[in-house]
Amino acid sequence: MTTAARPVDDTLVNLALIAIGVAGAAAALLRGAAALTAWVSRTGQPTADWASGIRVLGDPADPGRAFGADISPLADWTVLAVLVDSQHVLLFGEKLVFLECSQAGFGNDEVLEIQYALEILQRHVEQKA
Repeated sequence: MTTAARPVDDTLVNLALIAIGVAGAAAALLRGAAALTAWVSRTGQPTADWASGIRVLGDPADPGRAFGADISPLADWTVLAVLVDSQHVLLFGEKLVFLECSQAGFGNDEVLEIQYALEILQRHVEQKA
């Protein structure tokens, strides 16, 4: 019985499709950040399409030209950083909640019992002193 390995072409095609997907998602995120920046700063919305997100990487000092809007570079990159950070917090926050729910730990009743026992012990020490 022979097991044929997958051809290298399939692997390269898969890698190329993943790269295209990542580039598309990055372009959409950059374009979304520009739209949000324009909305927050109360300027006109960008007129360029979502693919302009890739063009902004060519001239990061002037994203307004790539998007066709009058937006501040500082505001645009700040909004993008906040968007990326919020996704990071959301992603890892959900993982932490999942891990907290799946691990055994102390419930509230055990904490109260321990606290009550410590109070009794403290009263006993105070009476001896």
